[in-house]
Amino acid sequence: MFAGACTRNPQTEPPPPPPVSPAAGSLQAAVASAAVADAAAALAGAAQDAAAAWSALAAALPERAAALQGRIGPAGSGAAKAALNRALADWSKAQAAFAAGNLEEAVSAGRRAAARLDALEGTLPAQRVAAPR
Repeated sequence: MFAGACTRNPQTEPPPPPPVSPAAGSLQAAVASAAVADAAAALAGAAQDAAAAWSALAAALPERAAALQGRIGPAGSGAAKAALNRALADWSKAQAAFAAGNLEEAVSAGRRAAARLDALEGTLPAQRVAAPR
């Protein structure tokens, strides 16, 4: 009944594709190798960018936080103190992530802390500079 249904009819079906030549295989390997090299270079560049960002954050953020804490002072508003505490909590998370070797998370949390400090700074009155005597 279906005896001939599983055989290939050479007149109606195309022949199978020819085998890949050695040159084509070499080209495929070269393209794959170039793609891996490009990805590795991009990853290395991103790691360098993250390291530079962390260095900048680590150098500036603690000083900024201390300066803002001094501007808020002990009699500062509860909202300003709460905003500073949120920024300091983000900075603590950033330091913990850096210590754990997670540079991407460290930079992300550090940038959140910096943004919180920026917002806080915009709400505080300008710092008065003493006039020279």
